[in-house]
Amino acid sequence: MKLGSLIKPLKVVCCASLFLSLLVACGYKEKGAVKKDWPLTQKLKSDMVPISVELVSELEGLNLHSAYQYNFSIDGCDSGYSIDFDESQDEIMVFESDTNCIAKLNAFKINGVSFNPEEPFLSWKTGEVALYTSSQNPEHKLQMSIVSQLGSPLKSSDKIIFKFRELEVKEGIEYATAGLKNSQSLEFLGNHAPPYELTHMLVTKKKKGQISFKVHFNCLSAMDNRQSEVSCEGQNLKDLKYALANEGSIETVDFESVEEQFALDSRSKKEFFQDESYAPNGGFTIKLKFSLKEIVAKSKYLLFLKNDEDSFSIHHISFE
Repeated sequence: MKLGSLIKPLKVVCCASLFLSLLVACGYKEKGAVKKDWPLTQKLKSDMVPISVELVSELEGLNLHSAYQYNFSIDGCDSGYSIDFDESQDEIMVFESDTNCIAKLNAFKINGVSFNPEEPFLSWKTGEVALYTSSQNPEHKLQMSIVSQLGSPLKSSDKIIFKFRELEVKEGIEYATAGLKNSQSLEFLGNHAPPYELTHMLVTKKKKGQISFKVHFNCLSAMDNRQSEVSCEGQNLKDLKYALANEGSIETVDFESVEEQFALDSRSKKEFFQDESYAPNGGFTIKLKFSLKEIVAKSKYLLFLKNDEDSFSIHHISFE
């Protein structure tokens, strides 16, 4: 046997191993080695090609990576090649001409809230639909569909596209929740701390470039809902008023500046509720509208609520 016939195959294997090592170093998590019986000559001829990945919301303007997180994997390839990737990667590398590769959605979150498959995908083929449910609110459901899946054999023009939408618009998307935690954002002026907490905002509808939100406030103790008054810990909620201001428009937050804001923008419309699954004490909601431009620009706002004549609560709303 000639020496050259031994050296040539060894060189090809080393090159393939180095190529895959460089991919792992660049942020791709390789889960399985390429099968030995899949021709190395084919793998090296085809090279690796980038495939685009999209997880799309039907609510235009809310398709922001800061709003949701996901984890995908590609498995089942006849080559034996497989990878995991997340929302930080708009493109992933695969072997062109590989066959039977399937992209799967392993995890999906909106602002840290997990959505789990209630009726999962079975075949993972284009056109298949699955039902996902919020881990915090079982009434909040999303329909997830596969718009585009990898072909077999795989081509450089293939795309991975998954799309989700609300089944009931009134339940809405839990958006900007991370910026609304009371422990991080609540302040108040005066002698009376508010007897309620702002817990989350839900998208209710999108119309002409604006997104409408329903802002939920939950009572810290059981709400008294008699005909004469609706109260939390003795504070009358029917007379409660609120105002919204851009955070950058107020230099110093004090009684005078807050009173000026109520003179400019005073609102009082509220809806009361009791015994909801995620708010057993009951509470109230208010409606706010923001433009898509404001949301995409990650704007910040101050929401003022007048608890009584001498006290205000201040809630920070951020779309970051």
